[in-house]
Amino acid sequence: YYLKLFPDLQQKTASGLLTTLWSQDPFRNKWALVAKVYSFVRDEVGRSNISLKRFLDVCCPVMNIIQPNLYLGIFGWIVQFDENGPCDLVQDDNAVYLDHFQGENVPSTEMDLLRAL
Repeated sequence: YYLKLFPDLQQKTASGLLTTLWSQDPFRNKWALVAKVYSFVRDEVGRSNISLKRFLDVCCPVMNIIQPNLYLGIFGWIVQFDENGPCDLVQDDNAVYLDHFQGENVPSTEMDLLRAL
């Protein structure tokens, strides 16, 4: 989902940056729920009848998962560059805007998410 943040990078470089983002992502529980429901739906309807991209396009807004184009800014991530291009991410803790997500009303169980879709 967030790979599109780094469309021009080699997979190896983008994977390293995504690992950094994932290690600090405050909403891992949302992603776990999304993954669980996707696996269930895929197993029920068949892999050829549900694409992960389409599922995420529908599911992520329901779960209030931050859009890729907003992610770096909302969480205060700054891409650092060297002579070869992007090389690291650092987070400005003063720029993290989590207040918006406190007390949000999103599905919290598999059944809640399935019903919301």
